[in-house]
Amino acid sequence: MTRKRIKGSYTIEAAIYIPMVLFILFHSLRMGIDYWQRSKEREVSQVLQKLDIVQEFYGYQILEEVGKELEDDES
Repeated sequence: MTRKRIKGSYTIEAAIYIPMVLFILFHSLRMGIDYWQRSKEREVSQVLQKLDIVQEFYGYQILEEVGKELEDDES
């Protein structure tokens, strides 16, 4: 009688522990993917901010050149 009880005990323990282990595993995997996506989004936004600054600089440079051309035309 003790043999059947021990075999059943392992089955009950496995039925409890395996879902918990799988939940922890998949939850950790999901968190890792989320953090990776956030870091990629942050990297892209930083690159876009740098490009925006460069485009703004070129805009000011064009305005300066247009201003110089207007001054040359007036004289």
